[in-house]
Amino acid sequence: MQHKEGPPLPLTQPRDRAGRFVDQDETVFSAFLPHIKLMIVIFAAVSGFMSPFSSNIYVPALDTISKELSISRADTLLSVTTYLIFQGLAPSFWGPLSDTLGRRPILSGALVGPCIAPVVGGLVTQRWDWHANFFFLVAFGGLVNLLLVIFLPETLRSLVGDGSMRPCGIWKTIFPMRLTASSGSDLSEAPLMEKPPRFNILKMGFEKPWLVYSQLDILLLIISYSVPFSVFSVTSSIFSPTLASNYGYNHIIIGLCYLPLGAGFAVGSIIAGRLIDWEYAQAKKKHGISLNLFKARLKLGPIFNAIFCCGILAFEWCLHERVHIAAPLVIIFFTMMSSMIYFTAM
Repeated sequence: MQHKEGPPLPLTQPRDRAGRFVDQDETVFSAFLPHIKLMIVIFAAVSGFMSPFSSNIYVPALDTISKELSISRADTLLSVTTYLIFQGLAPSFWGPLSDTLGRRPILSGALVGPCIAPVVGGLVTQRWDWHANFFFLVAFGGLVNLLLVIFLPETLRSLVGDGSMRPCGIWKTIFPMRLTASSGSDLSEAPLMEKPPRFNILKMGFEKPWLVYSQLDILLLIISYSVPFSVFSVTSSIFSPTLASNYGYNHIIIGLCYLPLGAGFAVGSIIAGRLIDWEYAQAKKKHGISLNLFKARLKLGPIFNAIFCCGILAFEWCLHERVHIAAPLVIIFFTMMSSMIYFTAM
């Protein structure tokens, strides 16, 4: 019996130990051991934590910064705005680079910025009070970067396949580890990784992330997501100077007042999935096979977006009228929880 030759397998298919493409049904998608997968997830989470952490760590000191530098609060808040702009633009550059050159060098290299920039800022201003925030960023970012360089394995499939291929050069971990069940105790038995393409800035595909804006449905989705995020960024930025001026709180109390904001996000992320699953189950029970999956998922979005908008108005009114601090803190908790559910639903 002759077997018909099937279509060629795409480059994203898993590879065997010899580096050959195999059918995805014949092997697991990733050959990494469970504890290696857990380590990769932890490293990715901590690295992602660095970006918002860097912009928010000195927010409680904004009022002090404006006084010591003799600038207005608006000028001080521009530093946060500038950071958020580049924070939003950065993925359009790091994404194509990591898809071509690998995850490991880009991820470890990107963390050099938070390590170096605060040192430069601290040396220029030569102050030793609120600058401690930036020195902490140096220590924290440097520690995370060091751990990434030592332990984080390369995961780009075009270079190492399903993870069973042996990396070399900057893609190789400093600390030798058994990454896969097939690698055994002798790491040299694994096939060598594919050579990455020669660096060509014109072929990095930097334009690809921007092409999504040509699709109207995705553009509307991005706008509906970005507007509430902008409101959140403004609210978190002005919270600190408002607490200092209207309530006379010091830096420690101001920092503690941000805890309900973060707690709201944390609680929202936990219950969002369960709420969406519950709503989906109810819709499926009602509509059966005619269920529109997208409508079922988005149904909760407008509800919690409305709660978010009302919560922001109530929160700002409480701060303006100098209501007891318990009121705005409770409001901001439920407001941020609603925004997280909205973000997840969208």
